[in-house]
Amino acid sequence: MELTPSEVDWIVIVYGRTYEIKDELKSLGFRWSQANKAWYHLGLFKEGQCEYLAELLTDPSWPGIFIRLCSLDVPISLLV
Repeated sequence: MELTPSEVDWIVIVYGRTYEIKDELKSLGFRWSQANKAWYHLGLFKEGQCEYLAELLTDPSWPGIFIRLCSLDVPISLLV
């Protein structure tokens, strides 16, 4: 899937100890990058998904999970 910066300006990357939340990430539209061992999301989130993601990633029962928000000014091949 090709996306241009005019369609999507940001990529959300989730990495670290994500195995336990992989199903939740999939349900939010994240895709797995085997090469980088990270989940990424391009495009817009549906209503309520940002709040759910914030709750999921700040839950103290899931230590070792990190998130990055990156501008697509950087070539996507360098990120995922």
